[in-house]
Amino acid sequence: MAGAFQGSLLDLVDQAGPGPLGDSVQRRPLSHGAWVDIRPGWLAGADELFARLLRAVPWRAERRHMYDRVVDVHIGRLRKKVEDHAAQPIFIVTVRGAGYRFEDEPA
Repeated sequence: MAGAFQGSLLDLVDQAGPGPLGDSVQRRPLSHGAWVDIRPGWLAGADELFARLLRAVPWRAERRHMYDRVVDVHIGRLRKKVEDHAAQPIFIVTVRGAGYRFEDEPA
């Protein structure tokens, strides 16, 4: 496949696909308690696999219109599930001009 790829994806193999996982996992810590597990050599033929994905998957962009009241609608649905009287909420309280606040110990 012609094109520029990240250097770590370049390899020459006969058959593309994952290899055995084994005990080759290397954990690399990131920040805020996150990490990424790396398995060197686990995927052979990454270029061919990527080319197959480009041909086989019907990629398309989607644009979705975000409605101004979508949060309000979901808050209303949540209130119906957690409140005894959704019209007089005590757990999910409206804070005028700011949004919503969850009261775990209602007054």
